[in-house]
Amino acid sequence: MYQSDDNLDLFGRLATAQGEFDRLYGLAIGGDAEAAKEMASVSSSLLDLRKETSTTSADYLDAFYGVDKKLKDVSGIADKQVSAADRQLAVLGSQLSVQEAQYGVLSAQLSALGSQNSTLASIDAQIAGLKGVLSGLDSAKGDYQSALDKVNEIKPNTGVYGSNYLTEYDLMAAKVASLNRGEYIDPNFGIPAGGWTIANARQAMLDTYGSVPEWYKNAGKIEGFAKGGLASGWGIAGEYGPELIDFSTPGRVYTAEQTRQILMPPAVGTDGSLVAEIAKLREQNKEMARELRIANARLEKMEKYAKETKDAIDNISVVGIPTFVEA
Repeated sequence: MYQSDDNLDLFGRLATAQGEFDRLYGLAIGGDAEAAKEMASVSSSLLDLRKETSTTSADYLDAFYGVDKKLKDVSGIADKQVSAADRQLAVLGSQLSVQEAQYGVLSAQLSALGSQNSTLASIDAQIAGLKGVLSGLDSAKGDYQSALDKVNEIKPNTGVYGSNYLTEYDLMAAKVASLNRGEYIDPNFGIPAGGWTIANARQAMLDTYGSVPEWYKNAGKIEGFAKGGLASGWGIAGEYGPELIDFSTPGRVYTAEQTRQILMPPAVGTDGSLVAEIAKLREQNKEMARELRIANARLEKMEKYAKETKDAIDNISVVGIPTFVEA
């Protein structure tokens, strides 16, 4: 075939187009998506040049099928890349869904923790307040107990057999303690101080008086009043000097010094009436008894409030601090 200058230029462009197509093919097979896109336009120009330069239709078809095969190869590579990308996208989508769910859970937990922190702060404040109340109650109970002790020193009190003791056992225990201190020991029993028990003391009373009440009536109630106290009937107790005792009603044992003052002849121009003095003391006893009733009522209220507060704190210790979540 004769080749003019135009033909030479045509073959030159064909060589250039073929070289560019082959270059892009190599890149596209390697996974270059941009090269794969450019191959479509370059392949069209290449086939046009092949059509102009082919001497037979068979030459053109060979060139056409060669270009088509390479385009299909690149298309297959692209499809695989798209499929892989789709799979990766699906995986990323699943991961994103999981992360979003986790984020939702964490957000809910954070919100709950915020509410709990607020609630805990409120509960801590309440507990601190309760501790302050308990501290105040303890102080008040201490003050009350001190006052109660003072009232108990002078208040009328009648226990078993008219003594200051609520039970016979308490009375016997006090008597045994006195015997073991060496007080009022009858040597006929042969038991020294420190060797007395409730059992042998009771037996000694039964042997001598026939019963514990008879012992108290005849001996017990006039023993051990040197420091004053309450009993019943009139009598004289004199461990440390004569002591006048008013036992006609639940009354007071006067110390030796008080007894001496009461029995002392009145000074000239003064009213030294024993009856008036006793009446005055009884009025004082009544007033102290009234104060005792008031103090007991206050103590009952304080004990009630203290128990309720203690129960509330014990409940928190057992079941824990309640969690409040707003609806």
